[in-house]
Amino acid sequence: MRELVAGQVLLGRFTLLQRLGSGGHGEIWRAHERAACHEVALKILFPSVAALPVARASLQREYAIACRLRAPGILPVFEPIVGADATVLPMAIAAGGDLRRFRSRDFLVLVPLLIEIARALEIVHAHGIVHRDLKPGNVLLDGAGHIQLADFGVAAVDGEMPVRHVGSPFNSSPQQLSGQPASPADDMYGLGTLAYELLSGFPPFYPHFDAQRILTMPAPDVVPAQRCPIRLTTLVMSMLAKRATDRPPSMRSVIETLDECLADTVPFEEWESARSSVGARALTTATLSNDTAEDARPIHPKLAAEFAPASSSVQTRNVCN
Repeated sequence: MRELVAGQVLLGRFTLLQRLGSGGHGEIWRAHERAACHEVALKILFPSVAALPVARASLQREYAIACRLRAPGILPVFEPIVGADATVLPMAIAAGGDLRRFRSRDFLVLVPLLIEIARALEIVHAHGIVHRDLKPGNVLLDGAGHIQLADFGVAAVDGEMPVRHVGSPFNSSPQQLSGQPASPADDMYGLGTLAYELLSGFPPFYPHFDAQRILTMPAPDVVPAQRCPIRLTTLVMSMLAKRATDRPPSMRSVIETLDECLADTVPFEEWESARSSVGARALTTATLSNDTAEDARPIHPKLAAEFAPASSSVQTRNVCN
């Protein structure tokens, strides 16, 4: 397969529109599917990777896990397609981009997002799955501003030895790094690293990865880029405990503490608004959809003020009219 370019047709059905990102195994493209007349995101394996049976099996496994998790907060994934010119995993489009642009925002913006992520992880764990690769780039927003957990490529069944031990090194728990069976406690640690990164701008132990440090040394105290309640930083550091048993016992307990962080610092009426809207929906749908400032109708004024206008990284459109 030659270098991918916009306008190229793959498998006789997908027209590539825009490259969204790349990784060690392939690229992600926004594409138009001719038969269904809609847009999708395609994970396209590099030819050298696609030739490996283990890589194709990994795509099938990611699809099988996604099928168990057909629920709000989980990015829909469709059946992999293997052809002469490409091996792809089609996925739903996440029109709001990912959480990397939320690094160093005010906690009033971040806490509702973290609540929604924790709720999605409750669903994942209830189905006996551990995500094991929680980082801002793997948490997307749909067109309405709702959280979408993505990339279950290193996910594992609770209690089983994973096929791949480690996801992103800075976001992997000490138990992952030491090759232990998968556990929801891995995601508790992962969510802690994600929260740490959103608050401070970088994950714990960044920029020099050293597995031995992560295994033996306490994570450096999080230093938020903006004002932040002590209750929140205490929660984040507790999620980064070395021993799994020292972390919060469940995502439900995390949600309750995050709720308390909002209740402690925001007037009751605004707290209720943020709590009920849970996440980016409490920011402003108009911002996510590139509406003008005059058309913006923020549900939660404080959150909307913190949400800097920005173009979403993916824009869906009807190309069949």
